[in-house]
Amino acid sequence: MSTFADQFVNVGGVRTRFWQAGTSGSPVILLHGIGCSVLEWRSNIAALARAHRVYALDLLGFGLTDKPESESYSLGNLTQFILDFMSAQGLQQAHLAGNSLGGRLALECALRAPERVASMTLVDPAGVGRECHINFRLAAAPVIGNILTRPSRFGLKMLWDLAFHDTKLVSPEVVEDKFRLASLPGAQ
Repeated sequence: MSTFADQFVNVGGVRTRFWQAGTSGSPVILLHGIGCSVLEWRSNIAALARAHRVYALDLLGFGLTDKPESESYSLGNLTQFILDFMSAQGLQQAHLAGNSLGGRLALECALRAPERVASMTLVDPAGVGRECHINFRLAAAPVIGNILTRPSRFGLKMLWDLAFHDTKLVSPEVVEDKFRLASLPGAQ
């Protein structure tokens, strides 16, 4: 797996981590799912960078991007955050690829600013179907949600084993990366 250099940019007053690869071609922005970060894309960036300028960013409140307590983490604010990131990078238009929450946010960007979205690749976009998985409903419940979302290596391993068909991909390194980021102040 490739690792790319952490870079940081100010997006609306928020210190934002991103990875960038590729020097030519159209820009592609990779948008991760909930509880994730740029690390989710590390196996994809190099191949995409052969033909595109690729940007993977930690969304507001995720990964190594700041987690301001006063910020609203609504779909609307996260959508604007992505559009502001594009502006900070001087990108008038980009292809958006999003997984889960990132897929939903790509759709929201296209609705809010269609002229800025060249295309979308959506992988299981969150909130598009009628049903919300019971795990997400429980995580959002007062008190029990706080208990269930408290980071632990055991809990993260269980969660990500459910997310992968091939659970061998949920290596100890993946679990440790997720635990480290989930344990940062403000991440829960």
